[in-house]
Amino acid sequence: MAALVKGQAWPGSRPLLEVVGTLRPGRHRFSLVVVDSSGRRSAPDIVIVDVRPAVPADLSASPTPAPGRR
Repeated sequence: MAALVKGQAWPGSRPLLEVVGTLRPGRHRFSLVVVDSSGRRSAPDIVIVDVRPAVPADLSASPTPAPGRR
């Protein structure tokens, strides 16, 4: 599968992109422009992806109150 490099054309011909590794938390903007065999370009299709930081497993569970406290 082709690698996606910021600011460079992606040479793929299938509408499938696999993200390997991780995207850092924050807002990421992806833009797709299709070029046909005669060089005609489509209007860009843009999608915004918001990546949130992961919550550690021990913080996602309900807290257990300390003994003698409510």
